[in-house]
Amino acid sequence: MGTVHFGLLNHLAKHPKGATPKRMAFASQVPKTSMTHMVRVLEGEGLVETVPDPEDARSKVVRTTPQGCELLGETYAKVAA
Repeated sequence: MGTVHFGLLNHLAKHPKGATPKRMAFASQVPKTSMTHMVRVLEGEGLVETVPDPEDARSKVVRTTPQGCELLGETYAKVAA
């Protein structure tokens, strides 16, 4: 996992209900298309999941999976050691 992917997991950890790819792209200062690609990579690794946005049926929400939370915790532990 690269630093960009770690940053996305870290961002999502601060938003337990998830975030839209558009909001994540804005926060990371990258185009939405790039964010969509990064989300797909993390989704392929089982670290995030994409679900329909309950507030806007046209949009999606990205959330960290239990595996993503576990990896993030392990990474924090290694850095703190």
